[in-house]
Amino acid sequence: MKNSKILILSFVFLILTAMLFITSCDKSDEANGDAAETIHQHNFGEWSIVKEPTCGEEGLQGKICECGKQLKTQSIPATGEHIYEEKEVGIQICSVCKYTAKLMYEPNKTNTYMVITGIGTWTGSEIHICEEIDGLPVITIAQGAFYGCSNLTSVTISDSVKQIDEFAFYDCSNLTSVTIPDSVKWIGREAFSGCSNLTSVTISNGVKSIDASMFRNCSSLTNITIPNSVTSIGGGVFYDCSSLISVTIPNSVTNLGDAAFKGCSSLTNVTIPDSVTIIESNTFRDCSSLTSVTIPNSVTSISHNAFNGCSSLTSVYYGGTATNWTNISIGSSNSALTNATRYYYSETQPTTTGNYWHYVDGVPTEW
Repeated sequence: MKNSKILILSFVFLILTAMLFITSCDKSDEANGDAAETIHQHNFGEWSIVKEPTCGEEGLQGKICECGKQLKTQSIPATGEHIYEEKEVGIQICSVCKYTAKLMYEPNKTNTYMVITGIGTWTGSEIHICEEIDGLPVITIAQGAFYGCSNLTSVTISDSVKQIDEFAFYDCSNLTSVTIPDSVKWIGREAFSGCSNLTSVTISNGVKSIDASMFRNCSSLTNITIPNSVTSIGGGVFYDCSSLISVTIPNSVTNLGDAAFKGCSSLTNVTIPDSVTIIESNTFRDCSSLTSVTIPNSVTSISHNAFNGCSSLTSVYYGGTATNWTNISIGSSNSALTNATRYYYSETQPTTTGNYWHYVDGVPTEW
């Protein structure tokens, strides 16, 4: 009905246009008795939209001279933007032109589950990874599935997904948030690397390992909580996450990879859990705002450059005694660590002189 009205209005508008072009816009000089016609300069008003453009069709606008006898029209380019009002699993349908946009997917080799393989013809900024397609559960987001999809702003992953492969959302530069459900057990290396506008991420309780460079160069990420299911944080996981202010590392983590927090220039303090025995090389290198670090008695080795470039480090809260500290193997280029004031843990107020600390409401506090 709406389209019929638009067509009728357009037809009438075009007829009026033709008639006005045929009729001259004249003025008679009646004061001098001169009936000769003189053409004046037309003074047109503002453009008025006669027909709105759509995703696939041009619109029409017109304006009329103050004399009421001359009309101008011009087309309005099609918007090229579909209006998606109807959504199905893995499908978008434009309500205007019925254009269908789909994510790319395929069954696995045994035809037991679906794998999301790419953006396909999907044009929206938000993606919902559904639970089922063609009767099969969606289990995997494939390697590089959404690599470089700069229009993507948010992703919701259904509870059916168990695996996010390498580079799945690599360089999705406008992605701001993502929630990873508890069903996900494995996330591949650099899965979210280069997502420079990612501000928040929730890692599921099912993930056991955060692979290498997973959030590298996520420069807008401000904080993250790592669940108790994680046992290993790979190399360069938070490399150059320059806005990261705080991170919670649970006691389940036994391994901190090389350069895991390198270049986290906004990180102010960090507590290493009792489960960690080795702080690898470059782990906190160039964390220039780091003022304090809590190191447990379990640590036996601190590799070279682990705290190199930590120019603001002033306090080291160590979980053991002064004797225990001397038994730690500390590699080269860690002067920021060794020159900082060191405090030794004492649950009760010490009776001897020295630098000691204890916890007050979970916060390292000096006696």
